[in-house]
Amino acid sequence: MKYIKRTLAGTVAAALILSAGVSCENKKSSETKESTSTPEEMTDVTEPVTEDPYKMNITWLGDFDLNPGSGEPRSTALALFEDQYGGSINYIRSTPGENLTILDSMLSAGEEVDIFPYYSEYFPQGAIKDRFEPLDPYFDILEMDSDLWSGMSGVTEAFAYNGQHYVLPYSMSDPLVLTYSRKIMTDNGFEDPFKLYTEGKWDWDTFMSMMEKFVSEPSPDWTPKYGIGGFFGQGVIPSAGKTVVSFENDSLKSNIMSPEIQKAQELMKNISDKNLYRRDIISSFPVNGCTLFFADNGWSLRQSNAENPDKDIMVVPFPKSKDASGYAFTGSYNARMLVKNSRKGEAAATYIKCERLAASDPKCLESAKKQALQEVKTSSGIVRYSLTEEQYNAMKSFCDPSKVIPCVEFGYGMGDAMNTMGNYTYETRGVMNNLEMKMLEVNPAEFKWEDMRDRCAKIIDKTLEEYN
Repeated sequence: MKYIKRTLAGTVAAALILSAGVSCENKKSSETKESTSTPEEMTDVTEPVTEDPYKMNITWLGDFDLNPGSGEPRSTALALFEDQYGGSINYIRSTPGENLTILDSMLSAGEEVDIFPYYSEYFPQGAIKDRFEPLDPYFDILEMDSDLWSGMSGVTEAFAYNGQHYVLPYSMSDPLVLTYSRKIMTDNGFEDPFKLYTEGKWDWDTFMSMMEKFVSEPSPDWTPKYGIGGFFGQGVIPSAGKTVVSFENDSLKSNIMSPEIQKAQELMKNISDKNLYRRDIISSFPVNGCTLFFADNGWSLRQSNAENPDKDIMVVPFPKSKDASGYAFTGSYNARMLVKNSRKGEAAATYIKCERLAASDPKCLESAKKQALQEVKTSSGIVRYSLTEEQYNAMKSFCDPSKVIPCVEFGYGMGDAMNTMGNYTYETRGVMNNLEMKMLEVNPAEFKWEDMRDRCAKIIDKTLEEYN
């Protein structure tokens, strides 16, 4: 195979032009192809030239298309792959619930599939069940030792499994955060949580103190007040400094008996026992000003701004335990996995490299920022969604591996006993789901952590026997 050298700057610039310079993304909104880790020096990109016209054609099975829809621009990654490497992507449509079923069916039939989306529930079970191949043989093509991947090495190694790398995140996005109102904070005499975070002072004790004081003062119209609402449990556990299941010394390890997990569960129980948790479903920061924090992954931030124009909305990471070494990142790790028995490993690795190029190029990141800051209005001129530059920059910093601790929870990817909502009951939910929810449910005062811990430990140990 012959190779032609191009500079990274020139390659990405060409891709930006070819993709119309409109968007650095072209996929479902829940995943962002960006990274705050930008190489200081541009590295060389190696462009393969092959006589086989189908060498760089890969098949993608997933619940979203990597190709553009009608009238949409190509993503920068796709433009790079197509125009600089002569590649193309054949899309096989699926749904999140059918992805693995269809993949298994195609693998059994010997049908061609090359790349597959990474979701936390797919790994490590996908490797154990022979669905995926490690990407280590293609590190030269990926240029893993170059500045292209600078800043992501810690994230990459956090996913290392049995000495292999099945998942190579090219960016991090959608961090779980707490949305709040600076006006409400000021009115109640509280310090700005984001300021406390930048000073390293944003911890559980301060968080609890704010919520307790806020709820203790009745609202003028006696509307019930709450300290926190939304999806809170998933972000609390890693904020203690430990995951439920980790990979250590060549094997998966249960941490269910650790003091860190116990402290996280006791914090949730304390919040519930003091009636600080709002249990009804809310999709954005409440307009009535009677809930101090709203926990979610930031997707609703633009809506919260539009609905609360006078509240000076801001976001902050989940507070950390005083014993934790830093603030944990819990969000999306954007990656593609190489399917078992794929004959297009080189082409798949080349496409993944294009994703990383697009996620780290300053011009692409600036274009994405400009697009994100645009207001969306109704036909009558009412603002539906908006985002401030301060909020955007804050959200990007929460995805910076140099500022937060990447948290990889293997427990989500170990089958239904570990991760399934079931019928939404304690008996039918998976271990991870109960750890996120049970202590926040109605009247858990008589429910003991030790009972749930022992039940979870038996399920985890049985699962680990299979996986290890």
